[in-house]
Parts: sequence; C-alpha cells; structure tokens
Amino acid sequence: MLVLLLISNLFAVTNIAPEHFDGLLQKAPRLKALAFENEAAQARRVSRLSLFAPTLHARAGIEKFSIGNLNNRTQGYGSVEARLNVFKSGQDHAQFKEFSLNAKRIEEETKAQVGDELARLYELYYEAKATQKKITILESALETNRRHLGMANRRLKAGLVTNTDLLDFNIYELKVQEQLIKEELTLKEIEILTRTLLGLDQNEKISWKSSSFRHPVELTGAGERTEKIMQYALDATENSTYQKQSWWKPKVDLVASFAQLTQREEDYIFAKDRQEKVLALELTFDLDFGASPWSEAAESRLSEQALAQTMRQQLLSVRENVTFIDEAQRLYTDQLKKVEAHAEIAKIHLKQTLEEYARGVKNAPDVLGASERVTESEIELIDANLALNKILAQKLRLSQL
Repeated sequence: MLVLLLISNLFAVTNIAPEHFDGLLQKAPRLKALAFENEAAQARRVSRLSLFAPTLHARAGIEKFSIGNLNNRTQGYGSVEARLNVFKSGQDHAQFKEFSLNAKRIEEETKAQVGDELARLYELYYEAKATQKKITILESALETNRRHLGMANRRLKAGLVTNTDLLDFNIYELKVQEQLIKEELTLKEIEILTRTLLGLDQNEKISWKSSSFRHPVELTGAGERTEKIMQYALDATENSTYQKQSWWKPKVDLVASFAQLTQREEDYIFAKDRQEKVLALELTFDLDFGASPWSEAAESRLSEQALAQTMRQQLLSVRENVTFIDEAQRLYTDQLKKVEAHAEIAKIHLKQTLEEYARGVKNAPDVLGASERVTESEIELIDANLALNKILAQKLRLSQL
C-alpha cells in the first residue's frame, strides 16, 4: 500500500491555471492556519458569553470528628452557591465587545490574506510562463545559430570566410547555453516556491497551463478592508482601556446559597436545624493602590493613540499605492508597445543581414549581432509583459486591502 502511495505521488501532476487558483489555495498551509486562527477567535468570542451567566459552586462530603462530649461522630455535609453578577461597571460588556471586535478583525484579516496569497500565486504563474517562453526562445536561438553555423561551414569550404567565423558561432552557442541553464534553474526555483505556497508534495510535478481567465479586479473599494480592520482593532483597544481604567469600580452580585452543616460547626442535634440558607446582594471592591493598575491604564491609552496613528498611515499608504499602480500600468503598457516595435525591427534587421551575408556583403559578427538583438528583443518583450502582469497581480492584492 505504501509503495502504491509513493508511486502515485511520483506521477502526480498539479495543473496550475488561474481558473483553478481558488481550489488550489484551499490547501495552502498559510490559509489553513489562518482559518484555524479565525475559528479560535470565534470560539473565544462565544466563550465570553459566560460573563453574563450565573456561576454555581457545589461541594459535598462526609466526615468523622470528635469535639467536646461528641465522640466519633460521622456526619455528612454539603453546600451549593449560585452567584449572578448584576453590575460590574460595564467591564463585562467591554470585555465581551473587545473579543467580538477582535474576532471580526481576524475574519477581515483572513480575507485580506487570501487576496495576498492569490496575488502571490498569480505572480509565480506569470514568472513561470515567462521563464518557459524564455527557454523556448533560447532553444530556438540555438537552432538558428546552428543553421548559421552550417551556412558558415559552406562558405568556408567555398573559401569565402575563415575559421574565425566558425569560432564566433561556437562561442555564441556556449553563451546561449549558459543563459538557458540559468532560466531552467529559475523555473525549478519557481516550482519550489509554488509547492511551498500550495502545500504540495515535493515529488508532485507542476504543469503550467495557458489560460485567458483572470480574477476580476476593482480598485474603487481599495482600503475599505484595511479601514475596517484598523477600526475593529482601535475599538477593541478602547474597550480594553476602559476595563483597565475601571479597576477601582465596584461590582454587585446576587448570591443564593444552601449549606448542610455538621455538629462540628453547629451544636443542634437534628440535621434540619443545622441547615443554612442565604440570599444576599453583595457589593465588592477590589482596590489595589500600587502603581500597576495606573500604569496599565496609561499604557493602554498610549497604545490606543499609537494605533490611531498607524491606522491613518496604513490608509494613506493604500491610497498612494492605488494612485501609483494606475500610473505604473499606464507606463508599462506604453513601454510594452515600444518593445514590441523594437522586436519587429530586430527581426527585419536579421533577415536583411542574412541576405547580405549570403551575398558576401556582411560577415559572421554582423549575423551574430543581428541574431543576438532578436533574441534580446524577444526576451525584453517577455520581461515587459511580465512587468505588466505583475502590476495586475499587485492590483488584485490592493483590491483586497
């Protein structure tokens, strides 16, 4: 069974395409951890409902005792006490509200993290597709160079060129092979990062599928989630501050109890005469005149002020990034058009250079230079497309903030 499992993992293939991203991210370790944290926050919030519930304390036992003229008496005892807080200066409500706000904050942070992981997966996808295209271009450049080398061999036999031409083409081939190895290593690194992001087995193969599908991006609401998160955090801190500032305030409890005492505590012979019943309204002050309560309250107030400043800074950062990303998309789109035009010119130049080389007008360095410019312009075109796609991924990330 274990062997079959290992074999199945060895041949497992995960298809990576934008339309599958939502399903793939469900298994992402980071998002799984956030989901558990979200559940824990919700559980903590629900647990704080017990602040408004009565408490019940019960005990029972049997004891053997001797006291005065009572020798070796064995009697049972027990008590039950119910306590209901009817007033706590609002501290219980503040505490429940604090945990509720923190639960809401974590829920929104989880949604923002989902957007961040989705954008990261898009970036890896774009990088992988771009690297694959570069590998294809470099492989094509090797094939083209070998054809040019064959042409140089024929001209050498005809006595039109020297061995230097052959050396030029051989040196260029080594240079392209070196670039090819670098791109292949880059692709492997991208696959490792993707497996880590998605929690895939290290033996699982990845297939990068071409797709025109893209998640919709709307920046009009960018910053709304950040504002929510910060406001939840600020309100939670305010409630925490209120609790710490109210340390000196009293609490009022309604107490009801029943106790069955033994003759060790009461002299009455009959057990029913040793029963104790209490109904009370209890006022309690927990006073601590040390520095701790005051310093904790002061610390909480300062934390609240610092958080308010952070909130303004983060909102400003999101809005500035929205402005930047729109401008960057416009500039990268213009740059892409220029690079496309340059790539077309490089192809025309190579074609003309080859024609002139065949007539003996141009030499090997001219052909190599023209070929290299074509390869470079095609790679520049891929990089320009990648830069634009990464801007789109960043827009997706911003739309979730």
